[in-house]
Amino acid sequence: MKKVVIITATIVASLLIINRQQLAAVFNANEADNHPPLVEVVDIPAENELAHPSGDYLVNDSLYKWDNLNFDWVTVNPAERTPRPTFTTFASTVDFGKPIKIDWNLLMEIEYNLKYYQEFEMKIYAPVFTQNLIALDGKEVLIEGFVIPLDEEGDLVALSANPFASCFFCGKASPASVMSLYLKKKKLYKMDDYRKFKGRLRLNYNDPEEYYYILEDAVPK
Repeated sequence: MKKVVIITATIVASLLIINRQQLAAVFNANEADNHPPLVEVVDIPAENELAHPSGDYLVNDSLYKWDNLNFDWVTVNPAERTPRPTFTTFASTVDFGKPIKIDWNLLMEIEYNLKYYQEFEMKIYAPVFTQNLIALDGKEVLIEGFVIPLDEEGDLVALSANPFASCFFCGKASPASVMSLYLKKKKLYKMDDYRKFKGRLRLNYNDPEEYYYILEDAVPK
């Protein structure tokens, strides 16, 4: 009798385990349907690869802008686009013999295209500069900002519209609120030194490894 009870208990336990496994499989399947993966891998369309053998191309025709409230790019509504003043364009085309003073509001008033870069195998936002900024490309300018040393030797330096705690690097500020600072003469600066610099402004149209703006031969003023 004892053997019969043991055998019966073993059979019942086996059935319960099988049933539990079946229920778990059904539950997991339902959960997968109700909760899709958090990360969706999107293949690059083959026709885009054929049309752009170099691998670098616009992902779509949309324009984007940086939203300082959401700390993210948002699509630009065509109805929101308004003509911009051209006083900077005029000033930059006339040689007054003096550097042109610019501010960060001018630099941050840009839009973006979403591009796919084959070298990095990812989509990156590329700047779309205004005519005012295009006219300033290569001109000698004056700009003030917070110095952000990027290494201890002082070889890599950035200039930011905001101090380090709220800048592009850790405060999620606009990616156009920082520029590369290539000093004419190497000098060590403390973090968040607020300085004015003179240099030649260069616009970076298509290099994801550089900031959108570069100040060459920069000297403190």
